[in-house]
Amino acid sequence: FDLLGFTHFWSRSWKTGAWVVKRKTAQGRLSRALRKVSQWCRLHRHDPLDEQHRSLSQQVRGHCNYYGITGNFFALSRFRDAVIHLWKKWLSASRVGAAKAVDASFEATGRERSERTLAAWRRDSARDNPFASPS
Repeated sequence: FDLLGFTHFWSRSWKTGAWVVKRKTAQGRLSRALRKVSQWCRLHRHDPLDEQHRSLSQQVRGHCNYYGITGNFFALSRFRDAVIHLWKKWLSASRVGAAKAVDASFEATGRERSERTLAAWRRDSARDNPFASPS
């Protein structure tokens, strides 16, 4: 059954094998969110790429904040991939070579995020480890 944007269903637990109630994004909510993203991309396709990227990232982040529950990773990754596909579709309709810029934008964002995460991990592990050599 559907409730609060999630489809609840019976399935076996991966750990214990017991029957549990699992949840995933309801199909209607997912398609409605993608329609809104497509409409937004169509209306804003002539805006600067960094503004589009910032706004779409915020929309994906908001979607993931609400629907990001245990067992819903597949639907979240499907939503993110569909947003990237829609963005490329609408940009390629208005600009030549824009799809490559989208790929480069997401690649740079992922690389920067992983570099920041690694730097924070190193900083925290050095602070928490009394045997670490000072650098």
